[in-house]
Amino acid sequence: GGGTATVPEEIFNLIKSIIGAGLLSLPAGIAVLASSASSGNSSHRILLSSSFLLIAVMGTISAYTFSLIARVCQMTNTTTYANCWTATMKDHSNSKGHRRSGGSSLLGSLGAFMDCLAGNLTYSMVLADTFRVLVATAIKYATRSNVLLVLTVLILFPLCLINNLSSLAPFSLVGIIGMVYTGIVIGVRYFDGSYKLPHGKFLKDLSGVGIGSNKSLPSFATAATSAASATSSSPFQFLFNPKSLILISILSTAYIAHFNAPKFYNELKETKTSSSKQQRFHIGVVTTSFMVSILFYGIVSALGYSTFGLSTSAMILNNYSTNDILISISRFCVGLSLIFSYPLLFVGLKSGTIDLINQLKITNQQKHSNSKLTVLLLSSITLLATHITDLTFVASMSGALLGTSLIFIFPTIMF
Repeated sequence: GGGTATVPEEIFNLIKSIIGAGLLSLPAGIAVLASSASSGNSSHRILLSSSFLLIAVMGTISAYTFSLIARVCQMTNTTTYANCWTATMKDHSNSKGHRRSGGSSLLGSLGAFMDCLAGNLTYSMVLADTFRVLVATAIKYATRSNVLLVLTVLILFPLCLINNLSSLAPFSLVGIIGMVYTGIVIGVRYFDGSYKLPHGKFLKDLSGVGIGSNKSLPSFATAATSAASATSSSPFQFLFNPKSLILISILSTAYIAHFNAPKFYNELKETKTSSSKQQRFHIGVVTTSFMVSILFYGIVSALGYSTFGLSTSAMILNNYSTNDILISISRFCVGLSLIFSYPLLFVGLKSGTIDLINQLKITNQQKHSNSKLTVLLLSSITLLATHITDLTFVASMSGALLGTSLIFIFPTIMF
């Protein structure tokens, strides 16, 4: 009960934690789902409705497990996700008369480590794509790998060496502003027809950026066009399509903020009103924040896909012209927000790495060199980011392997 944050402050901060780089790959998830379905206006509407339903269902479940984690932390008197996991596993072990908490603790630490690793990898990939386009207007032969290498050495490495990250806190506001601005611009470009066939003013600037093909112009035709005319569209062709699992996996990553659930609950201040802290947190903070995130994700991803269709890139901003000033501003804002968010996520990766080293007893050293560990981790992430270019693949794989465990499986096991 020693928190000082009000409900509106908590709502704003939680929305800021949820909405991030995952937004940029959601339109591609819809494009993957559409690629094996029938075409036509009716099918397009059903596709968007089905996608929004999946976004809403995943958001609702994520909100429930977010609240669940906070409840379990309150029950176990713990203040972090990792400590909550360890405490509950010890309780389960003691109640069953055998010891397994060590392996369970290792599992939780491994999950946290992998999640932070996937997050930093995603950030590096987005930064490479974003700044390559921005720099290409001034430096003709700038490559994705070279741009990322320069960013890592000159900017990310020094930031990741900072011990006190409190000075970076004000820049976190840039993140949500950048994402909201990006969502607005995606909507503006859809409604003003700048990329609409056949006379969109930016169509002449586009180059091959499509999903799984060399298509660059907006495309809504499918391989099943001829067969589609003989069958009526049904929502089940999307909801029960195996490719819907890719969108679901991306959403598992997009909604992840669950490591901070104990922090948000503890920081909410008590009031003298009749409503309890639990009610204000679960109903006022969590429900409102996830509802806003669901609406934002659903609307922006639908507008992004509706602009480019099957040509939607794995990172939606890659679809737009380099001569589009509004999008260039968006790229800069997103890139700037990720730069200052990077060390905040990276410190979790370093902590997780040290925790794993200690648990696996790889070394007996209690103190690990901050600079050497930073170099090792950043080099590995940068190497991976230069060779992996499909953001949809990373988002869906990390969501399938990590997101589902951390926000769906582990919380229910703990409870």
